[in-house]
Amino acid sequence: MADDDKVISTPKPSYKEMRAARRSTKVAAPKLRPGFRHTDVTREKIQIGSIVARLEKCALGKLHMTLAQIRAASILLNKSLPDLIATDVSATFEHRFVVEAPQQLTRREWEDKYTLPDQQKLLTQ
Repeated sequence: MADDDKVISTPKPSYKEMRAARRSTKVAAPKLRPGFRHTDVTREKIQIGSIVARLEKCALGKLHMTLAQIRAASILLNKSLPDLIATDVSATFEHRFVVEAPQQLTRREWEDKYTLPDQQKLLTQ
């Protein structure tokens, strides 16, 4: 084997080295002004979102949650989100139609128009 044909193997990076490499490529979080504080509504939405995300992962089998954890998450969501079952939506619709009635036919005109050809022969006899 010639010197050019030699395969150079590099050692596999360790777990710590891989984590360090990942940390160095992360984008920095946006800097908030000093004393910045989310509103109560924003904090509540973030917490609800994290609870819903955990429940979704549990439903998809990506995360194991105990029955007590699932029940606690359900109770928290019931307290913070409106219950859609209890929501009553009512509306009143009003439709107006205009109907043009045809001219009223005499008995003879109606019979001529709506009787079958076989019955017309019987009427004329």
